[in-house]
Amino acid sequence: QLSISQVESFDEEQPGGCPRRYWFERVHDLKPDQSKPQSDGEKGHALCGEYFATGAMPAKRVKMGKTVTAAILKGELPTPGPDLLSEVRFDGTFKPAHGAWVPMNEAETLHIAGVPFDGFIDLAYRRGAIPSILDLKFSADIDEYAKPVDKLIRTVQLPVYAKSQMPFYPDAKHWELGHHYIGRTAGHSFPRKVIVTTEQINHRVDVEITALVERMKVVAAMNVESEVPFNRRACHTWMGCPHQSICSAYRRNQVSFSDEEQALFQELEGPATQATPAAAGPDDAKVVQLCELTGCTPDEARAQLAKKAKLAAEADAARLAEAAKK
Repeated sequence: QLSISQVESFDEEQPGGCPRRYWFERVHDLKPDQSKPQSDGEKGHALCGEYFATGAMPAKRVKMGKTVTAAILKGELPTPGPDLLSEVRFDGTFKPAHGAWVPMNEAETLHIAGVPFDGFIDLAYRRGAIPSILDLKFSADIDEYAKPVDKLIRTVQLPVYAKSQMPFYPDAKHWELGHHYIGRTAGHSFPRKVIVTTEQINHRVDVEITALVERMKVVAAMNVESEVPFNRRACHTWMGCPHQSICSAYRRNQVSFSDEEQALFQELEGPATQATPAAAGPDDAKVVQLCELTGCTPDEARAQLAKKAKLAAEADAARLAEAAKK
């Protein structure tokens, strides 16, 4: 089985997405502990779910109660009703009460690239011609982390949610996809929504996300860390990748050079010329080989090779000086 969060942890297009992170967490079960923002988000989801199901307002002293109440009173969240499907599972069932867990119906759930997907949608409903898919997002700084409207279709979550609901709304030609952002520490909240076509959702899921899942199958079968692709842009996303201490790609990325080493690198670069580039020589081949072996950048490889050459020259000079003394 797969989940949305697993695909997002793999997808380089998503914030923090890195195939090696997925490999550490899902293949080797090195999952990080739950963070406080994640814990607060769970509490906020529970309060919203209770409101959508029963119409009950959050208690004033309950953690996250004020922020959820503010979002409700602003009238930006849909009002409860029998057509409002809260915490609906991909297989068409609903999340059991009191944290109980039941097996997913694999025959009825969504499959992508032959893999069954499990997950629960915060809200799915249809009040008019267009079905709506809404996910609640809790963050301390929703203005900074809220996605632009045109990026909602580029998430993994929303198009997959909509795809899972297509059998229940077979006549739908358009879908409303949205995030509702609720500040964890203040009463600030707002929605971000976009209307997309069924064709857009099908292309995003059946072509692009399917290709991601096929890549995940390949990575899941890898046994050696050095074989697993990585995304250095994800190393410092959010609070930083939790696998920095064990990831060789991260450690290589932290290599720093002294002022002397930087000067050596500048000498290697030399002034720009208009001459026709020469064919790749031995030094170029060494750079390529070092990059392939260690995953470093060409600039890092040149600096390392320059340092090695300098040390070798100094060693030769020392040996010659020692020989002259004798």
